[in-house]
Amino acid sequence: MRKAILTLLLVSLAAACDDEYNSPIPHYDVRLELNLNTLDNDLIPVLAAKVFTAPRTSLDRLGYGGLLIINGIGSGTDFSGINLYAYDLACPNEAKPNIRVVPDSDGLRAVCPHCGAVFSIAYGTGNPESGAKHFLRAYKVYKTGEYNYLVAH
Repeated sequence: MRKAILTLLLVSLAAACDDEYNSPIPHYDVRLELNLNTLDNDLIPVLAAKVFTAPRTSLDRLGYGGLLIINGIGSGTDFSGINLYAYDLACPNEAKPNIRVVPDSDGLRAVCPHCGAVFSIAYGTGNPESGAKHFLRAYKVYKTGEYNYLVAH
């Protein structure tokens, strides 16, 4: 009997856990090609960040509030010092596409100018440091060539 109750409890706990974090930022298509050899070579230095709020091509999809791309710290996508991380610019506290976080000058954090929430962006997590309980919505970055990357969701 005790074993059956324990098994039922474990199954219930496993069913209650989500595999994916539920963000207040809605799901929107994301697709952005980056070329570190040309247009996006300003992302090569560690902790360099770039904001995208308008598409460059007809194929670009920039999520809900735009994209924040940072060459962060960590294992990332490449052994050559390129560790690109991508986040939706929309602040999860506000959940409005026009209220966007702004990367700070040192590249470690992003701050919402509206509510003051601070998020860690350098390590690929987008976790809240203060003023928020939700993470920034993060997107995957895939290496597609020697200098080419694709941000997609």
